[in-house]
This record gives sequence, structure tokens and C-alpha cells, in this order.
Amino acid sequence: MVNAGGATATGVSVTLSENDPYITFSDWQQSYGTITSFDTVQIADAFAADVSDTVRDEHIFDITVTMTSGPAPGRVWCRWRRMRRISSSARTG
Repeated sequence: MVNAGGATATGVSVTLSENDPYITFSDWQQSYGTITSFDTVQIADAFAADVSDTVRDEHIFDITVTMTSGPAPGRVWCRWRRMRRISSSARTG
């Protein structure tokens, strides 16, 4: 997470959501705490998802990423959707 703004961001959190029968997030929310201006915070293994064994190759799923900061309920400062294509090689291992 990068704070590219000119002020410190407090209470930073990121939530992932989806509406797809082939993927379920088992870890969908992460708190990044306070991020000072122009600083970066990395959290290893921040999110986790389970992908169904029955998903077709090249299936595209849609993930919504919502980033907030400040005291609850927080200020939404970024929301975007990411469409991702998955292949059978990504499911193995």
C-alpha cells in the first residue's frame, strides 16, 4: 500500500469483494494502520482466496477493491474493480 498523498493516512484498510461462484475470499480484509506521506507498507500474505476446482480455463472473475482511511466508518479514497483471467496452471500446486 502506497500513500502517494501529501498527508498521513490513519486507519487505512483494504477490503476485497466478489460475486462469483468460482472464487471465495477466506481473508478479504487487511488493516494497514497509519501510513505517512509517500511511504509504503507491505503485508505478506495479506489476502487469501479459494478457487473452485470446477472453474473453466480462462474464466474471468471480477474483484472490487475498496480502500478506506480515518475513523469508522472511514473515508473511501479508492474503489476499483479488477477483472482477472485464470488458467488451469494457476490453480495447480
